[in-house]
Amino acid sequence: MKLTLINKDFSVCKIQQQSEINLSKEFVFFAKTDEGLSLICESHDAPPSSITVISGWKAFKVEKGNDLETANVIAVISNALSETKKDVFWVTTPSNVYIFLKSSEIDECVALLKRMQCITRIQ
Repeated sequence: MKLTLINKDFSVCKIQQQSEINLSKEFVFFAKTDEGLSLICESHDAPPSSITVISGWKAFKVEKGNDLETANVIAVISNALSETKKDVFWVTTPSNVYIFLKSSEIDECVALLKRMQCITRIQ
């Protein structure tokens, strides 16, 4: 499986209104739930009026294959990382899967995934 490191710093934000989202940016992930509005964006693009901003995330893009392969990728990597108690979350789009890891833990997580042969190549 191929993982591509996105060389950017990301933040997870709780925002007040959709108008705070700048969709012209390269990476914007948005969710609306019964608990509020969430935004994942490059750290320098976090809206100043955000209720909460959690910075210090890096992301990998996992090149997707078919749906079954994607489910397997998520399961294998999640299982490998769960034993380390590392912070990790996923965002899935129709084209790709994104893994978000704490910046401070990224090197350790990559080393683990390589040892467990969960990844074949990182760009």
